[in-house]
Amino acid sequence: MVSVVAGIPSDFTASAADTTATQVWTLIVAGLAVVATLVSAYLLRRTGRGTVSAAQRAADASERSARAAQEAVGVNRETAAGVARRAEDGALAARYQDAATQLGHDKAPVRLAGVYAMARLADDWSAQRQVCVDVLCAYLRMPWPSEGDAVRSSDGKVREAILSVTSSHLRGDRDVPDWKTLNFDFSGAVFRSIRLYNIAFASVSNFTGARFEGMNTFERCTFLQGANFDHCSIEGRLFLDDIAVAGNQMVSKGGELLCFTLDKAHVGEYGELIIRPAAITESGQIFGYDTRVDGLLCIDSREMRAPCGTIIFNGFKLGAASKLMINKAPTPHRGFNPAAKFVYPRISFIYPDVERGASVELDEALVKSGSITGIKAQARREDE
Repeated sequence: MVSVVAGIPSDFTASAADTTATQVWTLIVAGLAVVATLVSAYLLRRTGRGTVSAAQRAADASERSARAAQEAVGVNRETAAGVARRAEDGALAARYQDAATQLGHDKAPVRLAGVYAMARLADDWSAQRQVCVDVLCAYLRMPWPSEGDAVRSSDGKVREAILSVTSSHLRGDRDVPDWKTLNFDFSGAVFRSIRLYNIAFASVSNFTGARFEGMNTFERCTFLQGANFDHCSIEGRLFLDDIAVAGNQMVSKGGELLCFTLDKAHVGEYGELIIRPAAITESGQIFGYDTRVDGLLCIDSREMRAPCGTIIFNGFKLGAASKLMINKAPTPHRGFNPAAKFVYPRISFIYPDVERGASVELDEALVKSGSITGIKAQARREDE
């Protein structure tokens, strides 16, 4: 017998209940699976994040360690470099002391060795190169020995060596550093028959108060920033042969731009000053204030590339029995520029004082062209 509940067959109700129960358990199992998956994913994410974070911390620590190691290496390098520099400076200072001691020795051969030692040190020690050159120049400023001829001759060899090593560095010889930009103080030095050839001074060279005895020649020398021969005494011959005067860094009397000065220089009774310039730039001058000549002053004028500078003697004094000669000298090679213009430099004498008995010889062509001014009229009045 089949019972009916609320109009539904009894067998149908039991079957439906079983189906519903199955569906509910299926949903529960599925939900638990989802929850388990989410929990697993969460735990995996936390674990992974922790692993990444730990790895990052380890990497950061490694980088800091590497940076610290590099800094330590840098400090060690700087320390080592500092130690090396101090050791090198100490060695150079010791060489300086040794060379200076040799230069002060009483034996000329030892002093000669000191000259070359000081010159080599100047080449190696750029920071103190000027100091080394100052020492060499100071030796030239020292008085010559008053003992016999042999002693003076030996000392002369030492002085010749100083001028020789100086010239090689000013000439630009191979395998030696350039000394052109250094300062050279020859003030008060006594020069006896020296020859400086084909050298260039890039700074103002100082010959103030120098004394020239014997045959002295500056041949093909260039004075880029001028030279100071003020108060020099010429008792022998001073031949300025083929010199080039350039630059405008020296400011002197009246604000004039001067280069090569002979202020209050004196040419003795047996002295000769011969000036044969190869070039004077527009901003350069050969200038003498209150220059006195009791011997011979000879100016060999040459054509120079225009515009060129001037030769001026202000307050010039020509003593009795002395001689002034201004000649027209042959012009050196002009180069390969056909458009270049060449002129003779103007030679001017301002307020000259020519004593009776002095001889003045002037090139007539230079006088007529106006290249010589000031001395002509006064020379004629002295002859009358």
